Amino acid sequence: MIDWSFFISENPSEELIYFTDCWEYFCSKLSNPTIYDTLTSPHFLINEIIIEFSINEKDNSKHLNYFKESANTHKSFYFLFTAELQALWNMLVNELKNPNKDVLLKIAYEIKEKFMQDEFVSYLEGKTKQVIFDKKDKEKIKKSAAVIIFEFIYRQFEIKTISNLCDKIFSSYSEIDYPNGKHLVTSYPYKSVIKNPEEHNKILKDEMENLTFDDRLSRLFEILTQKEKYQYVVFYVSGLHLSQEETFDDVTFYNPLVSKKLKGFTSNEECFHNANYEIGSNVLVKVFCKDTLFGVNIAKKQVSEICDYLKLLYRTEADYKIFSDEYFICDESMNIVSHSGSNDTKSLYDLSIDRIRNNSQKDVSVIYKNLFDNISGSDNKAIKDALHFYRKGIESDNQEEKLLNLWISLENVFSGVSIKISKENEDKTKFSKISDCLKHYLIFRYFYSCGWSIYDSFQHYFTSVNVVNSRRVSRILLSAEDSKEINIVTSSKNGFSLFDFINLLNKFGKCTDNCIFNEELNKTIEFYKSNKTFTNAINAIEPTIKNELLMIYRQRNQIVHKASYDTTLLNFYISKLQFVTTVFLRDLIANMPNEKSINNFILNQYIKVEKIRNIIKNNSVASPEEILNK
Repeated sequence: MIDWSFFISENPSEELIYFTDCWEYFCSKLSNPTIYDTLTSPHFLINEIIIEFSINEKDNSKHLNYFKESANTHKSFYFLFTAELQALWNMLVNELKNPNKDVLLKIAYEIKEKFMQDEFVSYLEGKTKQVIFDKKDKEKIKKSAAVIIFEFIYRQFEIKTISNLCDKIFSSYSEIDYPNGKHLVTSYPYKSVIKNPEEHNKILKDEMENLTFDDRLSRLFEILTQKEKYQYVVFYVSGLHLSQEETFDDVTFYNPLVSKKLKGFTSNEECFHNANYEIGSNVLVKVFCKDTLFGVNIAKKQVSEICDYLKLLYRTEADYKIFSDEYFICDESMNIVSHSGSNDTKSLYDLSIDRIRNNSQKDVSVIYKNLFDNISGSDNKAIKDALHFYRKGIESDNQEEKLLNLWISLENVFSGVSIKISKENEDKTKFSKISDCLKHYLIFRYFYSCGWSIYDSFQHYFTSVNVVNSRRVSRILLSAEDSKEINIVTSSKNGFSLFDFINLLNKFGKCTDNCIFNEELNKTIEFYKSNKTFTNAINAIEPTIKNELLMIYRQRNQIVHKASYDTTLLNFYISKLQFVTTVFLRDLIANMPNEKSINNFILNQYIKVEKIRNIIKNNSVASPEEILNK
């Protein structure tokens, strides 16, 4: 969290703080998106167009309307474009009206080349500073933050690295007591080269205390354009014990008890303090990258590919496992630059908005028994197969396998669905059936998801027992009485009405000085208060859902057909698919004892949505609460 109190000589403007809040918000959405989240930038759209028209040789019609509308919408980013880029984008918009594939790709590749040039970053820096410090336009600040984040992504920075950048750029320094005296430490990516340890404190302090906010933003863009450099990554691989050192290009398997590689570490430390080292091996990988975390992922993939080859050659039943959560990063002289500790406890994919049980193991076992005691053999098998591939997807370390298995999970559920609920869609492909059925389920879920997502934010930021560790704790504006009232409501074990919670929020006004959070809060309150807003949201979310499902399916097709494709945002689409598969299977299983069949569940989702649409059509004054409770 940024400690703005450190800056005594220069007070941060509201617009600068807004920029950092936007940064945090967009990064959180990229890290853990739902199917309802639509994050984009001009560079993102250009990449999508290039992928679509260079790989899909047959039919681009499904995506063409999306590309047309998006290209027009993205003209709102023109304030970040040079005159040349604006001219190229206008040509792109015109060509999409009746596309000639060769011409369209030529324009798109030229735009992408412009985005990847340092000149574009320099222009982006100037315009971003202008909207923050001079024009103070919050909407443009938000767009600038989104564009910069995507530029980091396309320059091969991991989202985890990007998420921490603003905190580092606007960080202070602190003094740590050591036996030989005080030592200044900071997470700011300082530029000073400190060769003499005795001068460390003075040089670092001089640089830090002379930085302006303009300087700090400049440092952000310097990182964006920094050049790749070589680094070494060291992992431990179990199940593979070689009698001698083996090198495969930039990948070396070795035993640190026999041949140490790292400077300043004992053999035991280089073995990751592993008591069972004799059943494994260290692996040293040379990578060329800008971002350390991106380099770690490159190294992991290279090691995995070598292990695939070695599995064929060596007769062993032992599984090869790459312990990639614990690693060393070294420079070219084999000095350790950083390291990551072990992370044996995997985080759970927790979607508390589902509310399918009340934290009771008995409830879970009852649901399981009722599920398989009350449904037909074909549905029984479909759900069991779906759960099997769901688990395979969740547990897979390979991203392509993860996406394929999660999609196969959905295919299994819908394999026996015989109903057709769309009159306008005559396409009988597997995808059209899945998309058609999921669309209505996800629309109905959206009516409640908007409110529950804010609820979860309150649970996390305002009512957590570890609230002192919350990133927002120092920025809460609620009184102790209001916080207590929310805590009473949100900690209720017996459940409560979503509208009780929304109505409670109405009286608080601002809950934090985080502008993005307050914007989302106000949107949610308006969503459930205004018939017009509610209706407009329903109309807007359907094409969003259809398009996002189509984009996920395209990723699936590119993997299946072994196409050469851009994997930059593969994790983003996997997270979206994981969200959809998780919430759908949970709700299906929870409702199957009453629905009796998958067909009935799907049909009832369709009827619920159409019923709401009819109520809106025939009762224009009904409130969202009245609509949802009918």
